[in-house]
Amino acid sequence: MTVKSKILIVDDDVQTRQLYISLLSPFGHQVIEAGDGREGLEVAEKHKPDLIVSDILMPTMNGYEFVSALRKSPLLKNVPVIFHSASFLDREARALGASCGVSLYILKPSDPEKILDIVHNALGISYELPAPSAPQVERETIPLLLDAFFEKGKQLNDSSVRLSALLELAMHFAGPWSVDDLLAQAAAAARKILGANYASAGLLEDDGTHLRSFTFSGVDAEIVAKIDKSSFTGDIFKGIVRGRKPHRAFSPFGEPPGLALPAYHPPIRSFLGVPLAVEERVYGWIYVAEKLAALEFDDQDARVLTALAAQTALACENAQRYRTIQEHAAKLETEVAERRRAEERFRMLVETAPTGIIIADTKGRIVDSNAQAVQMFGYERNELIGRPVETLLPDAQRSTHEKHRSGYTANPHARPMGLGMDLFARRKNGTEFPVEISLGPLVTQGETLVSAAIVDITARKKMEEQLRVAQRMEAIGRLAGGVAHDFNNLLTVILGCCDALNLPKF
Repeated sequence: MTVKSKILIVDDDVQTRQLYISLLSPFGHQVIEAGDGREGLEVAEKHKPDLIVSDILMPTMNGYEFVSALRKSPLLKNVPVIFHSASFLDREARALGASCGVSLYILKPSDPEKILDIVHNALGISYELPAPSAPQVERETIPLLLDAFFEKGKQLNDSSVRLSALLELAMHFAGPWSVDDLLAQAAAAARKILGANYASAGLLEDDGTHLRSFTFSGVDAEIVAKIDKSSFTGDIFKGIVRGRKPHRAFSPFGEPPGLALPAYHPPIRSFLGVPLAVEERVYGWIYVAEKLAALEFDDQDARVLTALAAQTALACENAQRYRTIQEHAAKLETEVAERRRAEERFRMLVETAPTGIIIADTKGRIVDSNAQAVQMFGYERNELIGRPVETLLPDAQRSTHEKHRSGYTANPHARPMGLGMDLFARRKNGTEFPVEISLGPLVTQGETLVSAAIVDITARKKMEEQLRVAQRMEAIGRLAGGVAHDFNNLLTVILGCCDALNLPKF
């Protein structure tokens, strides 16, 4: 197919550029595209288009600045330009176009036939729509749902379009955005909806005075990087936050008094700012500046920006709550993991202890035991759980133990059990064995348990008995030795007397 014309589409919205490509390419036009005014100038100088379709509100360089730069180029000054803009900016777009020599406009939304008419009339060529009998071509050039979409858009008045934009923004806010992302989206939306050259949103610190962060829409990133956030100290900004109401300012001779914009901020004449507030909390402010093709912002603009600010403040509050919940959840996960590790360490400590450990509740029911206790008493672990601790005592001690247990649970503290008494325990097979028991309270999750450390002292008792027997034998030996010694002394005396009397010896 022979190329009829080169058409440059300048718009920061990718979907809009794709729409023009799908509409115009089937008619033999070469469609080239650019994302903003600055890129549009470079593309235009390189490709020398026959027609340019440009948006008005774009970052870096807006449509007015773009066309003004075109008119200064000897090779591009006569290229026809069509402005396309939202329907609620129709008045501003026409006034702005008149100031830079643009007389053709495409309002968004608009039906495809009207777009094709305006474009081909600007090129001075005729065209024919595809015949109805060729549905395949129609599907390739105009999506089936596009007509219904644009027809619906034509029926919307200015207020409903703005409301639709606000609703779309609210739906977009439902995502898991950070506060900085929300501010950037709000500033871009405010600039688009209100037809402003610039927009900015700032978030205050918790003290409600100092600025934590800010974002711009329509200002070059290099310029934004030079702006100091601590410089937004003008009376107007203070009044917006303290008074919690919209503030409009205008000066035909330059920056409105009291605004005190920071260094490197682009010059402005018209200003509209509102607080970002929810109930009693003021999160910051948002403002638009330099209304396109109008001297200043009006009451309707203030109402729209107030509604947008309320949505933004609520979204920021939800984002901060979400972040707080995430931080709290992460902290809980850490605490739970640490508690599990502590419980595991405690379990290993109890399980590997060389003494038997029985844990019971305040009613005397066994709730846990370790491996040494299982081996000591001859029960399986699941057999012990739920049994009264008196099961492990001899029959003669059970009734008295219940009374002692009730007294201990009334005043639980670490102490040995049965101090000065010989204590015995009973195995599953009925045999009894001597033990030493130490008691201690164990408080966990609001519940008090009693831990009993049990030591089988059978071997020690045997050793003590053997020691006592040995000690008795030693005492008897010493006594016998003393008696023999005394007897020998008497016998010596007797023998001496016999010698003296010359008596016969035994």
